Order: sequence, then structure tokens, then C-alpha cells
Amino acid sequence: MNKKKLFAGGLVILAVFGLVWLAKARLPFGGKVGALEINLSQPDAWIKTDSLAQLPRDLLKVPLARDVLTEDLVNYYETHDERLSMSGAIRRIAYEHNMKWEDRLLEAALNEAAEVALWRDQRGALRHYLAVVKRNTLSKAIEQAAKIAASDTQLSSLGQISIDGDEVELLALNISNQRTFVVASHGERILLASSPELLFDEEQGLREDGETLLKQLLGKDAAGQQRYADYFQYKAGAKNEKAARHVLIMDANFMSFGYQHFFAGMQALRFEFDRQGKWSSAVLLDGKQLPPESLNDAVLWQAAPMDPAACALLPVDWQMGNRVLGPLPSEKVAALLKQFDGPAAICWYAQSNLHTPLILAHTKPGSKPDPLFLEQLFRWMIRGAQQAQGDKTKDGGHLWQHEVSAPFGMAAQAKAKGKDKKNTEGEETVYQPALAQQGDFIAFSPDVKLVQLALQTQAKRYPNLRDVLPKNSKTLVWLSSPKLAQMMRNETLQVLDTPGEELFLMQAKTHLWPKLDALKKYPSWRLQLSRLPGKDEKAWLPVEWHAVSKGRE
Repeated sequence: MNKKKLFAGGLVILAVFGLVWLAKARLPFGGKVGALEINLSQPDAWIKTDSLAQLPRDLLKVPLARDVLTEDLVNYYETHDERLSMSGAIRRIAYEHNMKWEDRLLEAALNEAAEVALWRDQRGALRHYLAVVKRNTLSKAIEQAAKIAASDTQLSSLGQISIDGDEVELLALNISNQRTFVVASHGERILLASSPELLFDEEQGLREDGETLLKQLLGKDAAGQQRYADYFQYKAGAKNEKAARHVLIMDANFMSFGYQHFFAGMQALRFEFDRQGKWSSAVLLDGKQLPPESLNDAVLWQAAPMDPAACALLPVDWQMGNRVLGPLPSEKVAALLKQFDGPAAICWYAQSNLHTPLILAHTKPGSKPDPLFLEQLFRWMIRGAQQAQGDKTKDGGHLWQHEVSAPFGMAAQAKAKGKDKKNTEGEETVYQPALAQQGDFIAFSPDVKLVQLALQTQAKRYPNLRDVLPKNSKTLVWLSSPKLAQMMRNETLQVLDTPGEELFLMQAKTHLWPKLDALKKYPSWRLQLSRLPGKDEKAWLPVEWHAVSKGRE
């Protein structure tokens, strides 16, 4: 929700560009600029749309989104604080200069075709963005804006840049103490940046990459305008682009919280809304960077316990582990990594926490990982586990576990120690991470209960996820709507069912609970590839969504 909030709220600023961009006399920008460590060439997400205003409504054409998000999604964007602040600014300018076109301008800006590139902030949220919109319907308003007073209280100058032989002014548009935008217009294109820090350095000089970016996005050269489409392998003029009304692409590095270098072959995920009113999805795979058998899911799902809330396959390049395990004996690290076979899997279960998933890996048949080195590995990666001892399982495997005190630990374990039912502020909470090796599988989780469940699954005393998957499937993701709803409810209660949060808990029960109840009514979903990429192929491959009720499809 926060990401989409930024898309809609920030882009509404485009509505006011026609009012101010031709003002001749501007005060220099008086605010402070702090440097941002952002690579402008590599956005974390990208949106291309025929209409920003229509995007939320088209999202609701997915039945699941319509029932869970409801019309509240559209109402949220239309009453967002930044949109209301911008409407107020437009009304002020219209009143002071006797103009009466603010409503038309707002609607025209939101109904224009636009592209948005987004980057995450230090907290991982997509709060930094650049938007480019064609101003065809705003041209007349811009001409009228030239007749407005030469200065305005909310506008100042950041300098000028030469684009295609024209001097283009970069304006700082301030709408609140927390929000200052950079706006620029050239030819038929208008650009909005979420803050001066995105393009300028601490001395308020235009960054070299920022200058290059502005010249490309606002210039006449079509190749420069397509730089972000090219980055995501979304070529201009391609058949799929002609058919798409909305395109949303997320980089795999953003979705994996920065761990994408371990599975470089999977690079991005795309959602498209075509002109027939249907959404589709695809994944960008690079066959050159996919290790052999890294998308072979047949064996791994046999080790995943039944009824996860969600599971995802990760085409891991196991040799990347050398970069992480450097402090350990290199020969033992190399020997262990050579024994891994195929992908890894990560699964979340409703009986555990969102931040304590189960991770599974498969070793080559007949290989025998050194249990002494696995114990050394566990002690090295878990704080305070130097004295942790491993136990043999009844099925000939090994299990290492160690209790770790940490904030936001599992309340169930705290209650087991005789503590109060509620995880009150200041109460000591714990995790009990565990690593296990049994047969051809290795399992790890911050929650020992999930590892023990995986051991039972591998010993065939508990059903596995493979039992409900079709034969010869290429399953990438498993999603259980009922289990996801249960996990979201549990996570909410864990945070809000504490002293001092009674008001927020009441709001969650009033507004969130009905949406989770709606989510529960939907079946589980299995996402699979229609085919695997070629060895030297880098391409977008369609992802098929299959509803799963009970039993095998």
C-alpha cells in the first residue's frame, strides 16, 4: 500500500506544472540538499501507464484485489494528503490570479501517459522516484501560466540545464515542510523528481549522472527516453508493449531485500494490464546466469511441509557462498558448496512468524556433508552459539539449535518460560534458530519448530507440498490465501495486542479483519513457468497462475 501511495500522491504534482514552469523571475532555492546514495541507472521498480488516474481502478479488476482491497483503494488515492495539499495549492494560485481551470488541470495530468522510476530508501520503501509525463493536454494551460505573476511563494530555482540547445530551468516546488519536488519541462515532456537530493549533491550542484538522466528523459532522442524500458528489457515498439495499458516491473534485488546476487539468473518480475481488461505476469530470466538444474523443483518440494502460507523457489548459484563464508576454512567451504544440487526454497508457515521462514536446500544423491563442519558453520553464523551442541535425529540426521535473546522474538517461547500472555514492552523475547541435515536435505530456520517439521516431512511422517503439485510442473511460487490471511492476522495481533495499542488494534479489527476474511475464501495458487529459458537466452517468460482447491490439480 505504501508504494502505491507514493505513486499516486507524488504524481499528482504534475497537475500544477502548467501553472508555474514559465515564470521568469525565480528566487534561488534556499533549502538544504543531502546526498543520496542511489544509482539512477538502476531503479528498483518502474511503471509505464496510459493513465495514472485509471491504474487503481484497473487493479480492482482482479477479483482478489476487488474483494480484499475494495473501493477503499481508489478512495484512498483520491483523498491522500499530498493530493489534497496540491489541490489546495492549485486553488490558491487560481484565486490569486483569477484562473478557473484547476479541476481540468488535475484531471488532465492524471489521465496522461506517464513513466515512473522508483528507488528504495534506507528503510527499504520506494520513497524516491522520477516521473515523466507527456503534457499534450496541458499545453494551453502552460501558455496561460506564462501570464501569471513572475514569482510564487512555493517556487524557487535550482539552476538551469541545456537540453537540445534549449536552456531548461530546474524548479524546486515546495508543498510542505517535508516535501520539496524538482520539476522541469522541455518539449512535450514534464519531469518530476521526489526531492532535490535525487539529482543534486550536497553543494547543490547537479550530479553528473543526474544531468545525463535529465538530458535523456527530456531530450528529443527516443533512445534516451527509453533508457529505463531498455534497462528492464522492455523494448519500445515490442508487441507486448503495444497491447499493454499498464506495466509494473519490480527488480529482483528489491524483492529479495538485496540478496538477488545469490540468484542472479532471476532478474525482475512484471505485471501487465492489457487493453482487453486482463492482468498477466512474467519473470525476466537470464539463462547464462542460471546454474544447471536451478529451476528443477521436482525433488525440493518433497522436503517442504504441507500447508505453507507461501513458498518460493530460488535458483541459487551456490558458489556465491564463498563470498559469505570467507572466514571459515576455504577447503571445507568449497567441499560443502559442491555438494548442493538445484535450487533452494523459502517457505512461510502460519504457525510461525513472517520473519522466521524455513529455508530448504538439496544435496546431490550420495553426498555426505561433514556434520562437524555443519556444526562449525552453525556456531559461526548464530550469535552466542559457540557452545551449541548437535543432536542426532531418530532417522540418522543431525540437528543443531541454540536459543538467542533478541527484540521482537517469538511470544510463544516467552510464554513457555512462564511469562505473561502478552509480549509487553521490555519483556525478554527469544528465537531458537536451528540447522538440520538429514538424508539429501538441509534445513534452516530461526524457528526450530519449522526445522523439526521439515525433518518429519523428510522422514515421511508428515505430508509434503509435492503431494498437491502436478507431475512435471515448473512451480515457482505457492500461495495459500487462507494461510496468508491467518498469518497476517497473527502478525497484526503480535504487534498491536500490547498495552498502549488498544486504539490501533480496534481499528485493525474494524477495517483489516473483514478484508482478511475475504482473502480466506480464495483458494491456494500455484505459479509456474510455461517453459524454461534456453542456456544463452535472456527473456521475459510468462508466469501462469493456477488455482488449487484440495488435492492434486
